[in-house]
Amino acid sequence: MERAQPADYLAAIPDHVPPDLLYHFPFRRGVILDDGTTPFDVIDDAVAHAPPIFWAPGVDVRDGWVVTDGRIVAELLGDLTHFSRRAKNVFRFTRNEALRDIVLVPSATNEPEHHTYRKMFNPTFAPRYIAQLEDHARRTAREFVTRFREHGECEFIAQFGRAFPIRIFLEFMDLPLEMTDRFIELGHTLIQGADLDSISAALDEVCDVMLTHIAVRRRRPGEDLISRALASEFRGRRLDEQELLGHCVNLFMGGMDTVTTTLSHLVVWLATHPEAQTWLREHPESSAVAVNELTRLAGVINQYRHCRKPIVVAGQQILPGDSIVFPTAVANRDPALFDEPATARFDRHSKHFTYGTGAPICLGMPLARLELRIALEELLCELPQFAIQPGHTVAYNMGGVAQPVAVPLRW
Repeated sequence: MERAQPADYLAAIPDHVPPDLLYHFPFRRGVILDDGTTPFDVIDDAVAHAPPIFWAPGVDVRDGWVVTDGRIVAELLGDLTHFSRRAKNVFRFTRNEALRDIVLVPSATNEPEHHTYRKMFNPTFAPRYIAQLEDHARRTAREFVTRFREHGECEFIAQFGRAFPIRIFLEFMDLPLEMTDRFIELGHTLIQGADLDSISAALDEVCDVMLTHIAVRRRRPGEDLISRALASEFRGRRLDEQELLGHCVNLFMGGMDTVTTTLSHLVVWLATHPEAQTWLREHPESSAVAVNELTRLAGVINQYRHCRKPIVVAGQQILPGDSIVFPTAVANRDPALFDEPATARFDRHSKHFTYGTGAPICLGMPLARLELRIALEELLCELPQFAIQPGHTVAYNMGGVAQPVAVPLRW
């Protein structure tokens, strides 16, 4: 793990940060790993060679703490007393002064409001309701696979990894399908972009689209997620315009990154483990458990927090205003939490940390699980044994969430 110097940081190093806790952590916008190194190599290197907590430049679009002890990640990931997601997820809608501060609802809210918001929105994402989407989601996945099945190859992210979840998102929100390509571009800019002006412009455009459709649903409500939010009550009142917009942007951000990122890592893993492909094709009844296990093993979504109350972590004082990163892969791969954590065991019924844990766990987790399972079932059903195209080294964009840049497959 490479040590960092004061000149590497975006701002002055706070007085409570010891000089011996300065390290690099290359999960940053604008960083590309293209030398055969994977995000998991970075995580494993940090765990092996860095302290259990250190101060790194440029994480969370600012300098901040990184935790490399899996048990601490597991313990504090759901802590909304000392930590908040609000500072990370307050976005600026520059074209509308009245709605300028966009707080992602409910993921960026604090207690006690967070609990009330979650109670209000949870029924929409209840497994029983999400299960009703299965047949349609399966037809959609099969439609995308059949477009490239006979070609013997595909670029997975462009032809499936982004397109499939954004189609489900647009239909769930009842937004025009012709917006698919544009929403893919906007989502990529928001999540992976390194240019702040481009990110701001993309957010403005997403907000404009959402406000337009919120206005439409006020006149003609339906069964979509926007209409459901309009009909919901928060402590005896309807959601105001800022809350509605924050909820819609939250759904957009979650619908764009979680499934695409996780599915891309799962497919890379399967493409390099042909024996696992064979086993899954022979045991389709185990797909749900296998997908859960692969989501643990190949999950690399860092959870960003903002300290709101002083706390000591691994002997280090963390103060209000500090940013802190909890890498879920650290907990998912900790031998103190999982037996043989580096091994994919398709009989393991584990409760992992890819989607978070506790109160701030991902609202859309049931939908993400459904999409991941159906995607892998259809890929394994419709395609023969697939592998990464010969000569290609998978590169990773480390900004926002660590995601493969391209996954060219051949079969």
